[in-house]
Amino acid sequence: ILGLCEKHRKELVLYISMGFGNPYGERWSPEIVEEWAQKMVGWGVRIISLADTVGNAKIEDIRLLFQRLLVAYPHIQWGAHFHASPEERVPKLKAAWEGGCRRFDSALLGVGGCPFAEDKLVVNIATESLLPFLAEQGESPRLDQQALQKAISMANDIFL
Repeated sequence: ILGLCEKHRKELVLYISMGFGNPYGERWSPEIVEEWAQKMVGWGVRIISLADTVGNAKIEDIRLLFQRLLVAYPHIQWGAHFHASPEERVPKLKAAWEGGCRRFDSALLGVGGCPFAEDKLVVNIATESLLPFLAEQGESPRLDQQALQKAISMANDIFL
């Protein structure tokens, strides 16, 4: 896949889908994540995102993992893909930010999520939640606000 991306001048983003824990009772630790990150870096991957597959990431783990990975691999662009209930969205974003993460996935209205999450409120981070958070951090992504509002309106018509 990396070779195809390079051939077609595309950037590969590789995800560690259970980057903050394994909901199936299998072993998980920051060391396992670091081991896989080392393998991916060795393959030549330059963008790696850690995913909170079912929304069970602990705030301490989020901050710790990003801090450790950014120190070990400062040349890698680290990202976060969170599933969260409404009250957990900002704390998870804040923990990743404090850990040094600056790449975040989001979805309009938070649509999507994992069918294995035990809580139906656990969804993707809503773009509408991410943008104010980034503004509070002094970041302002370059977005066409009119197009964004139109897309949100369309998403409301389709999904709600």
